[in-house]
Amino acid sequence: MYQDNRLPRLLRSPETNSSEVGPNFFCIGPGNSGTTWIADHLKLQRDVWLTPIQELGYLNAGFERYRGSSDLQMHWDWWSVTKRIVRNKGLSLTPDRQFFAAARDLASVPDNPPDLRRYRRLFEPAAGRITGDITPNYADLDVSRIQQFAPVLEKAKVFMIARDPVERFWSALSMFWRDRVYGEGDYGSLDFVKMVLEHQAKQSFLSRIVTRWQSGIGTDRLKILMFDDLAASPEQTYRDILRYIGADYRKRIPIVSPAYNRKAGSKKLHVSPEARAWVSEKFQTELHACAEMFGAQGKVWLQRHRLC
Repeated sequence: MYQDNRLPRLLRSPETNSSEVGPNFFCIGPGNSGTTWIADHLKLQRDVWLTPIQELGYLNAGFERYRGSSDLQMHWDWWSVTKRIVRNKGLSLTPDRQFFAAARDLASVPDNPPDLRRYRRLFEPAAGRITGDITPNYADLDVSRIQQFAPVLEKAKVFMIARDPVERFWSALSMFWRDRVYGEGDYGSLDFVKMVLEHQAKQSFLSRIVTRWQSGIGTDRLKILMFDDLAASPEQTYRDILRYIGADYRKRIPIVSPAYNRKAGSKKLHVSPEARAWVSEKFQTELHACAEMFGAQGKVWLQRHRLC
C-alpha cells in the first residue's frame, strides 16, 4: 500500500520505529528546587522543545489518569495560546497536535506494564531539537521503578537541583498553603506540619533521593546542581544546565534574563515557633547525611539549622 512519507511520523503506521526517539534529558526534581524556573527558561531556547504538559509524570503515575481528560485537548484561551507560541517558537500548531494525538494514544492503554514506545512518541514533535521530561515527583521513585525505565533513562542526561532540605520543606509547605492542597486548616501548626512531612517524606529527604537514583542509574549518571548556586548566580547555573543537556546559550530568545523567577515574591506561610523547632530537629540526621554527601555545601546547611 502507498505510504506518503511527507506525513508527520506520528500519523504513520504504529509500526514506525520510535526506538531512537525520546527525551534527551530528565530533570527529576525534587519539587520546590527550581524546576519551574528551569522549564520557563528552556522554553526560550530555539534548540529546545518541551511538551505542552509540563510535568508528564509518566514514570511515577502513568498516563491512564488522563484518559478522556480535557488536558489532552488544545486550548484557545490567551494564556494557552501565548505558551504555545513561546514553546513552539512560532504560530505552528503541528507540534501540539502531534503531541496530543500521541498523549491520547498513550492514555488509551494500561499503564502496567509501561508502554515505552508510546511514551517515546510524546517527544517526536521536537523534530530534532533537544527535548526532555521535567517532573519533580520523579524524585519519589524507588530503585526498582527507576530500573524499570532503564531503556529510556540510559540514553538520556539525568539531573537534579539539590536544595537545603529544611528550606525546601518550608517552601513546599508555603506552596501547599497558597494552593490549599490539603484543604482548609492551620498549615503553620505543629500537627499540620507533622502531617505534611509524613505525606511528603520521599520528596523531603534529599540524601535518600540521591542514593535511590544513583543506585538505579549509576553514581556517575546523575548530575547534581546546587540551588544555592542557582540563587547566587542564575545565569551561570543556566549555562551549566544547557552545557549538560547539549543546548546552546547563543540560541536563547532574550525576552527575560535567567535571573527572572516568576515565583519570586510568592506569599510565605507564617509557621509557629514550635513547628520550626520540631522540623529543625527532625532534619538533623538528614542534614548530617547531606554534609557527608555534598561536602562544604551540605555543611553550610547543617550550620544554618544547628540546634542551640
